[in-house]
Amino acid sequence: MTAVKEMADLLTSAGIPGVDHVYDTMLPGGEHTSVTTTDVLVTDVVETFDDYGSDVSTTRQRTVALNIFYGTESSANADTVEDFLVSFLSMHGWACVYSPGHTIDPDTSQLLKVMQFTNLKNRKEVE
Repeated sequence: MTAVKEMADLLTSAGIPGVDHVYDTMLPGGEHTSVTTTDVLVTDVVETFDDYGSDVSTTRQRTVALNIFYGTESSANADTVEDFLVSFLSMHGWACVYSPGHTIDPDTSQLLKVMQFTNLKNRKEVE
C-alpha cells in the first residue's frame, strides 16, 4: 500500500472534527468547485531508502503532505483540526516535519494549510 493511500485510509477512519472529506492524490473535479466543505488532500512528498546492511536498504522514510482546504461555510476550527492531526498521527507513528503558516486561496478565498508528516518503515528483504 502506498504511503498516500495508507495515510488517507488512516485519516478517514479517524473522524477528524470539522473535516468533511479526505482524498488521496487528487481532488475529484466536482468537489473542488464547491468550497463550502473542509477537505484534506493527501499527496506524496518524498520517499527515501536508508539504513543499508549488506548493500541493501533496510528502511524506507516516507513523507506525505496534508493539504487542508477549510470550507468558507465550514465550522471547522483550524487549531482544533491541526492539533488533532499532530496528536492522532504521532500515536500512529507519523511525525510532523513541516507546518508553515496559513494562506488564503486568491480564487476561492479559502483558508489553506499544508502540513507534512513522515514515518520510518522497515523493508522486507526481497529474495
